[in-house]
Order: sequence, then structure tokens, then C-alpha cells
Amino acid sequence: MMPSEGDLRKIGEAICETAFDLFATCGAPDDFGVQSVGSTSIVFGGTNRVILDLPSGSWIIDRTYCTRRFQARWDKMKGQPGF
Repeated sequence: MMPSEGDLRKIGEAICETAFDLFATCGAPDDFGVQSVGSTSIVFGGTNRVILDLPSGSWIIDRTYCTRRFQARWDKMKGQPGF
């Protein structure tokens, strides 16, 4: 059974809230935005790019787009329990 439209909206909101929290934790809350939505990934950000890989459910960054400061904070956060 397909989820209801309301449930799909809640899923999308939860994903966006998580992405925003990642940007905020990495010191770039103003860089948050939806870059693209595809069948296998959702890309967030402008200068810094955070990607939700849908098949694996993993959050990754595109280091070619991210500042060194963002990368350093991401690497530090990624080593924390629960990430």
C-alpha cells in the first residue's frame, strides 16, 4: 500500500529538517537549499553540497563543492556516535 500524501509530506519534511541540521552543525545554515531531487539521490546546498544517497540511506558530501571548513566540521561530526 502506498503511503498517504500526508505521510509522504512528513517524510519529505523530516529529510529536509535533517539536511538543514547537518548544514547548521557544519556552520553553514544559510547555505541550505534543495539543489536537485533524483531517483537515487537528493542533493542539498549551494556552495557546500550534502547528498542523501537513497539506496543506502547514507548522507555524504561532495568534497569538490565543499569549503575546507565545512569538510572539517563534517569529518568531525561523522566520527560521532549515531551518525
